Amino acid sequence: MKNDSKMNLETLAIGTLPVGCLTTAAFRIPPYQRGYRWKKADVEKLLDDLKEFLESNLDRRPFYCLQPLVVTKSKDHPSEWEVVDGQQRLTTLFLIWNVLNNQEPYGLSYETRELSKEFLKAPKAIKNGKKQPNIDFHHIYHAHQKIQEWFTGCCECMHGKFRTLLTDTNPLGRNVRFIWYRLQEGDDAVAAFTRLNVGKIPLTGEELIRALFLRSREAGKLADGAFQHRMALEWDRIESALQEPGFWGFVSKQTAPEAGRIRLLFELCAPPAPKGDENTHLFTHYERRLTGASAETPTDVWKDIVACFEQLEEWHRDPELFHLVGYVTTILDTESTATLLALLKEAKKLTKKDFAAHLRKLIHKELIEKSASKSVTGLLSELNFDTKLKTRRTIALFNIATLIRTKGLQVRFPFHLYHDTKVGWDIEHVQSQAGDGLKDRPRQEKWLAACRTELEHDAYMPSPRNEQGEPGQEGTGKLSASDLIARIDDFAKPDSTVEFQELAIKIRDYFREPESEDAEINGIGNLTLLDAPTNRSYGNAPFVVKRAAILKPERPEGTFILPCTRDLFLKVFSKNAGNLRQWDIVQDGDAHEAAICETLETFFGEEARNPQ
Repeated sequence: MKNDSKMNLETLAIGTLPVGCLTTAAFRIPPYQRGYRWKKADVEKLLDDLKEFLESNLDRRPFYCLQPLVVTKSKDHPSEWEVVDGQQRLTTLFLIWNVLNNQEPYGLSYETRELSKEFLKAPKAIKNGKKQPNIDFHHIYHAHQKIQEWFTGCCECMHGKFRTLLTDTNPLGRNVRFIWYRLQEGDDAVAAFTRLNVGKIPLTGEELIRALFLRSREAGKLADGAFQHRMALEWDRIESALQEPGFWGFVSKQTAPEAGRIRLLFELCAPPAPKGDENTHLFTHYERRLTGASAETPTDVWKDIVACFEQLEEWHRDPELFHLVGYVTTILDTESTATLLALLKEAKKLTKKDFAAHLRKLIHKELIEKSASKSVTGLLSELNFDTKLKTRRTIALFNIATLIRTKGLQVRFPFHLYHDTKVGWDIEHVQSQAGDGLKDRPRQEKWLAACRTELEHDAYMPSPRNEQGEPGQEGTGKLSASDLIARIDDFAKPDSTVEFQELAIKIRDYFREPESEDAEINGIGNLTLLDAPTNRSYGNAPFVVKRAAILKPERPEGTFILPCTRDLFLKVFSKNAGNLRQWDIVQDGDAHEAAICETLETFFGEEARNPQ
């Protein structure tokens, strides 16, 4: 980029442009813009950010990059630029420059505000308590006052540093730059403004990077637009794949954006963003690669993006790698993108088989080697309801390891549902603590309603017989299912004298749900993972009530019963299932813990049994 500011503006379609290069330009804020609305706090934040930048390390942030300034040539005033987006910062920088240099840096006027050009040069208060003639002047005046106040509190040397920061036009200099984005000829400015301001185009992300690819000097030399056509097709294919919840969920636990998910690939193919440059880092990285004398060809840069996607796609197709990568990236670690980047680098050096082994070692190191005894059994002995993160990760791995070893069954762990913040997942007690969480009447009524459904089922069933062949009762209590239903109905009446705690004891007694020690209740054998809507639909109900809710075929949208949770309530792990409507916290709980242990030891192989 040359230092001739006029040539820069006339020839530059997209790129970072020093503010000092705008000195011969004139800008108009069109009628469809809402006008200047920055408050004093917004102005102060920009000034503080610029000061922090000036005091920061040169290697960390070579220049300060502002959000995009989107412009088009004014139809009615060909010598001026119509500002489609970015007028708030453009106006604020005008005011800062004016305070520092007592002159205007570039022409600026609000098309619907008479005398705005003159007012911007010298914002003045209205005397005698009168209001400014329009709301724009009101905000401009107070922003100007804030800038004067801020610089009054600074030393003169800081004034000089700010002047240099704003006036420097060197494309390699330490200065302030806009991302200059000129609409293509024929683009409708009003339509573009509407798209930008309803958030359909991420201005600092992928759409601007796309423009860099398609408008770069080298792209224009490629024969017959072949590159542009191929890139458009591949871009759409990649974006479409990333829009699939199952694909996005195994590479990222972040809430997926509505559009522009290809940004993840741009992040994976760029160095980490320096602190403070998160919003503009990607654009400036790809601008350096695609523009200037040492620019790479767009085809070579784009090949990196496509190759990265194809590696993710290969992992997604492979059932084992899908589960291992998904677990390591989105469950085991907290920094999905950084972890994924490390895996991509490692995969280039290994065969598929060795890469799978590498993933298992990573999991083993994080889960097993950090336990006291460095073994699966040692890990499980440490887990309980209070070790929530480790417990959640272990139970999730139990499900994933079960799915991996189930050959031929094309069932995949639903990472996208597991990370869905609207659904949420709870560590659930199979047998609940009596009365736990049932302190208020609404929860008590909900708990009784859940139990009533199962009691109704019993009430219509033939009465069981005792050893003497006489009619008996299902539980050990004195009340039958019909009696308990009647008590529940009485409890719901306004003038009821039925005590909840007493009734709850009788219901638990009916379902043979004994009280247990806290260590048994909170141990890993009595815990599972359950989506929050299902868990909270029945409160801390008896096992048989939970079982009915979990095994029912219809499920609310977005919920999913994990395979090992379903097997648990089917008592698949129990050596002697016995009564499927009861949960023996000792025998069934121990069998469940043993199943977790055996599955994880098989998953890790001999390494888990013989840690180094």
